[in-house]
Amino acid sequence: MEKMGADFVDVDEIKDDVKFNHKCYTDHFIGGAIMGASPAVNTYSHMWDMENLFVVGGSSFPHNSNYNSTVTIGAFAYRASEGME
Repeated sequence: MEKMGADFVDVDEIKDDVKFNHKCYTDHFIGGAIMGASPAVNTYSHMWDMENLFVVGGSSFPHNSNYNSTVTIGAFAYRASEGME
């Protein structure tokens, strides 16, 4: 992250003696290419600075929600297809 120019890197440290109460850990990891009105990614998930680059997936979320994001990601993909005309 620092090599990519990050000004701040916050890393969670997990102690060796931490025990998880479940057999596997899963989550919906999202965020990173947030869409909006300012330069970054527009509402079609199209990168402002790249002519033919669409970021389709959970990257368009500003943060994780309380619910499974699969249907919303599908809607983002459908919306992105409208912008690819």
